[in-house]
Amino acid sequence: SASLDDASEHAIIQVLKMLARHKLILVVAHRPALIEAADTVITFIPSKSGDTLADVEIALPSFETASV
Repeated sequence: SASLDDASEHAIIQVLKMLARHKLILVVAHRPALIEAADTVITFIPSKSGDTLADVEIALPSFETASV
């Protein structure tokens, strides 16, 4: 969604909200509007020990942080 204009982003968000009533929707986003539209956000945080996928922590809402 990084290169979308605001109207296109809004239209996509509306479609995603409609689909999310019946399906699990997984979105990778950086823009605030798409993140704010989500009902659950999982944040990947680089750990202090490195920057590979094995060294990433996942901040799960309402759960403790899990390492992967």
